[in-house]
Amino acid sequence: MSIFTTVNLASYFNSDRSPHGWHKGIGSDLNMLPAGRQTFWGIPFVLGPLEGKCWVSVDRQQPDQTIRVSARATYIVIAHFCDESHDPEGKRQPVDYNPGEVTRPGEHLADYTFIYVDGSEYRLPIRRRFEIGEA
Repeated sequence: MSIFTTVNLASYFNSDRSPHGWHKGIGSDLNMLPAGRQTFWGIPFVLGPLEGKCWVSVDRQQPDQTIRVSARATYIVIAHFCDESHDPEGKRQPVDYNPGEVTRPGEHLADYTFIYVDGSEYRLPIRRRFEIGEA
């Protein structure tokens, strides 16, 4: 018996592996990212398929997305990644840097908000390089 329970997010998938809109170095490698059943650091995940809708994408144009999980958990581990840095005005930085170069460590990208059965909330800021890394 595993101490982990995976959550199937297929009904929330809203994007595919199309390189359109991604940094040129990341976009060209999206098809090399893993799919299906995977284990990272001993933790099992069920990732989206290689083709079709396979990821839950969040962007600055549509920042609020809700994923409902009706389960009891002591810890929640999320497999996620981000695109290249943006400047403070929200513009993309020039594409002449190499993926993997963290040009804005600590940049606030999102908040994950956990809402518990009793109505209490926990908000976790997601920062570049600390809680999330580039693909």
